[in-house]
Amino acid sequence: MAIAHQFQAQQQQLYTESRVQQARDEAEQRSLVFAETIRSTQIDPMAIGQHVNIQLQSAIAAANDLAEAQTRAGFEAQTVQHAHKAGVRMPETFQRVQDQFHASMEQRIHDVLKAHREQGSVEIRLAIAAQDQEILKAVKEQIKAVKKDNTTQMEQAKSTAEKTAKSIVRRHYAEENAAHEKLEARLFTNNGRVQENDCGYGSIAWR
Repeated sequence: MAIAHQFQAQQQQLYTESRVQQARDEAEQRSLVFAETIRSTQIDPMAIGQHVNIQLQSAIAAANDLAEAQTRAGFEAQTVQHAHKAGVRMPETFQRVQDQFHASMEQRIHDVLKAHREQGSVEIRLAIAAQDQEILKAVKEQIKAVKKDNTTQMEQAKSTAEKTAKSIVRRHYAEENAAHEKLEARLFTNNGRVQENDCGYGSIAWR
């Protein structure tokens, strides 16, 4: 039974990591497409503004995809038997996802600034940096909300497990007490019959 639980936990962990990796790859792919588009675009404040808006929507969509994938994987992987272990792994998983997303965003910002170092204006660079900060803020809020939801789910699972365990223990004790009472009643009945038989034998012997 313990080996089966361990195998199930490993499979659930691998599934969770694969979903997170898939969402991260999609976010990075959007970033690369945006960087390539910026490189091939003539320096035009209006065009840059449009691309910044497009990238903002793309990054928000990536963040939503990432949060949704992580939430769905976490809910599917969560069981009552592994509630405590999930409580330990979940913060580490969120931290790893957040670090990876930060690294991807920093690399994208570096690529954009490098492509426009000699042509882009300071205002455009600051605007892009400000937009990226807003994106990072939105991602942090998404991760925080998902973490809160998963914590609530784990607490509910733990509470349910505790109630179930207490119910099983109470039922077990009740069954044991009932069995003892039946055994005592049977012994008492048998003892009464033995005493009656002894009295009968004594009466016959006296005669």
